[in-house]
Amino acid sequence: MPNQYTHIVLGSSPLCLTEAICLQLSGKKVLLIESEHAMGGSWKTIQTKKFKDVETGCHVMYRNRAAYQFMEEKLGIKMPDFSPQPLIIRHHQKANYKYTNFWDVIDVGLSVHLKKREIRTVLAYIKRAVIELADKGKFRYPDGGSKVMLEKLMRKAQETGVIFKTLQVDEIYIKNESVALTDGSEKITADHLIITPNTTLKQIKSDDQYFDISVAEKRSVANLFLLIEGSAIQTMSYVGVKKHKIFRIADMTYHNKHYLDKGQRVICAQIRQEYLQQESDAEKVKDEVVSFLKKFNLVSSNMVLKDWELYYYDYYHRHEHFLKELPNQFMKQVQILRSHNFIISMSEIAERWKHHLPSVK
Repeated sequence: MPNQYTHIVLGSSPLCLTEAICLQLSGKKVLLIESEHAMGGSWKTIQTKKFKDVETGCHVMYRNRAAYQFMEEKLGIKMPDFSPQPLIIRHHQKANYKYTNFWDVIDVGLSVHLKKREIRTVLAYIKRAVIELADKGKFRYPDGGSKVMLEKLMRKAQETGVIFKTLQVDEIYIKNESVALTDGSEKITADHLIITPNTTLKQIKSDDQYFDISVAEKRSVANLFLLIEGSAIQTMSYVGVKKHKIFRIADMTYHNKHYLDKGQRVICAQIRQEYLQQESDAEKVKDEVVSFLKKFNLVSSNMVLKDWELYYYDYYHRHEHFLKELPNQFMKQVQILRSHNFIISMSEIAERWKHHLPSVK
């Protein structure tokens, strides 16, 4: 029996949707599978009593002209300048966010890798910093936010003929150079499977071997949630402050929707777990974070701390490591979309597809 599809795409994030659109426009037959009824992955928006279209995946995007141009010309997604431009605060100094890689060179590239004599890694840090410092472009964000971006991608996917199916997939079976999964009584087959490093897929099997995706490398971080008034956020910035153990400040997560219903908003300060020497540090970190946010006007001075929670979770960091661990016999059928950063990942898609796709009407 011939395969029903040439490609199965697991997940409906903007990255997966874009890949499905590109494949379909190039003459492939694509099935996109999503385990939830709402499309968008971590980018989907939610509605609350007090706030409309709250973004669950918003974050600062790296500057990348190839990705921006591809999104505007090929996907019809306008990318205006992010306003206000994001800030990075390192060692108690405010600076444009583009200097983040400059500080990475000093803090990580030189102080860590140079001591280990990892010269190639240090040179890679320096090269990346020089490229970004030379780029005069500004950070951008989709016009209308992730809600509009997803609506346009969904519409484009439907127009091009991508087939959608709601299905929870735990295992994929590869046999005779094809991919197969079962949906009740229906057997779905394809030539290729496309996933992201953060897929919920548990195993990929063949006749004589299986790959447990959970073997991928893990790293732990801690999130400190500060529940504040909805009007308190003045700007969304990413920061890295060693003294205060802050790695990143994001916006909010879906799991805190009940706080939004009360008219509150969530700020997430992400903290690397290794900075917490012991559990008793948590209370001290909380006070430092609150003082820091106010001092640098990342939130208004009248911020009201409603509640806080510190917890740990495993983040599967599966990029190069994931590719190396995946058995060679599976690589012909499995493609992993790199999702360490949305814009960087989009630039990789643009590189592969921009010369083959017509412009969006």
